[in-house]
Amino acid sequence: MDQNAKNQTYCESMLRLQDWYPQFEIARWFALGESSTSAKRIIRSSMLRKLYPEDHPDKRGANNSDVLAIGLLDLLHREGYDVSTLQFDTKGKVLGVRKRPLLRSITSKAAGEEPEKG
Repeated sequence: MDQNAKNQTYCESMLRLQDWYPQFEIARWFALGESSTSAKRIIRSSMLRKLYPEDHPDKRGANNSDVLAIGLLDLLHREGYDVSTLQFDTKGKVLGVRKRPLLRSITSKAAGEEPEKG
C-alpha cells in the first residue's frame, strides 16, 4: 500500500472517530490507557500531525501500525462498541470494551415488535 493510501485511510477513520469521541479520549487509547495529561498531549500531537494537509511542513505519514490500530478502533465503533469504555491494565494489555446500549424502541422495531405505548 502506498503512503498516500495509508494517509487517506488513517485520516478517514480518525475523522469518523473524532465525530464521536474527544481527541484526548482517542489519545488515551493510543497511550494504552495512560491517564496523565502530558502523555495524552504528546500522543494527540503525533495523531494530529498525520491529519495535516500533504503539503504542510509538519505533516507526518501514517505507518502500518497507525492504520491498523485506527482501523480496528473504527471497526469496533461501527460494530456497536463504545470505544470510550476501552480498558487497559498497567502493562497496556487490553482488558475489555463494552457494547453501546441500544434503545428499547430501536431494538423493538428491529425485532418486528410494536413499540410500547405509554
